[in-house]
Amino acid sequence: MARFIKKTNDILHQFTKNITISDLKLVYKAKSKLNQVVFSVSVLGVKKTLDRENVGFDYTLSDGDKSALALSSFLARVSFSEDLEKQVIVIDDPFTSFDSGRKLMTIEAITNLTANVQQIILLTHDKNFLFEFADNVKGIVTASEINLWQLVPSGKFVTFRQLYHSDTEGLIERTLKKLQIFLSEGESNPDRLLSIARSLRPLLEEIFRIKYPEFYEDNTWLSTYLDYIRKSENDPHYRRFAKLLPEKDLIIAVMDYTKKFNHSSSSVIDSVELEGFVKRTLEVFDNI
Repeated sequence: MARFIKKTNDILHQFTKNITISDLKLVYKAKSKLNQVVFSVSVLGVKKTLDRENVGFDYTLSDGDKSALALSSFLARVSFSEDLEKQVIVIDDPFTSFDSGRKLMTIEAITNLTANVQQIILLTHDKNFLFEFADNVKGIVTASEINLWQLVPSGKFVTFRQLYHSDTEGLIERTLKKLQIFLSEGESNPDRLLSIARSLRPLLEEIFRIKYPEFYEDNTWLSTYLDYIRKSENDPHYRRFAKLLPEKDLIIAVMDYTKKFNHSSSSVIDSVELEGFVKRTLEVFDNI
C-alpha cells in the first residue's frame, strides 16, 4: 500500500504540487458488488478525506485535478502489474480540462508506459493529442507499430477509417523548439529529460527523409542512413551522402547515446551530458 501511494504521488506531482495522497482504503459497495478506492489527500497542506458519502471530489478538486489524480492512480496501479511486458493497456481519454502543459505531461507519461508493455490502445476525441502522442512514441517503437484509426458513424453502425499524419514539418518544428527551450532554460524533470533524449534520433531520421526522399523506404532508420554515408566513399549510387562523411562519428555517438533510452524509462539521465548530445544532434541536423 505504501509503495502504491508513493508511486501515485510521484506521478501526481508531475501534474500538480498542490495535491498529495496521504492514505487510501478499499470500501466495498454492496449495490455494485465492487471494491472502490477512497483516497485521503492533502490539498495545499490541508488534509481532506474524499469519501463520496461525505465530501466529494466535486467540492474539493477542479476537473483538471480530478483527472490528474485518476490518471496518476491508474498509471501507478499498472506499474505494479505482474508480467507488465505482456500486458495490453487500454486508456480512454486520459485528460479532461488539462492545459497544454498537462497534456504534454500526459503524453510523456503514456510514452514511458509504452516502453514497458506489449501494447497500448489509446482512445481520445482529440486528434491533435493523438498525433502528438504518435510523434512522441516514435523514439521507442517503429512507425509500422503505430496505427491510427478514426471511428466514423455510418447509419446504425460504426466503421473505422485509418488516419495518416504527414505533418513532418510540424514534428520537426516542435522538436527543434523543445530542444532549443531545453538549451536556453534547462530542465530537471526526469520524464521531460527522457522525452528530449528520445527525440534526438527521430529528428535526424525525419530530416534525412526530407533531404533524401529517393532513399526512403518503410524500414529506413538512422543506422541505414549511416550505412549510406559509409558506402558513399566507394559507391557512386550513394555519392550524395559523401558530404556527410565528416558527421559520421557524431551520428554514431548520438545513436550509441540514445540506444539505452529507446526501450527503457528507468535510465538515469545526466542533464549536462544530454545537453552535449542535443548540441551534437543540432550540429548534424544543420549539416544535413
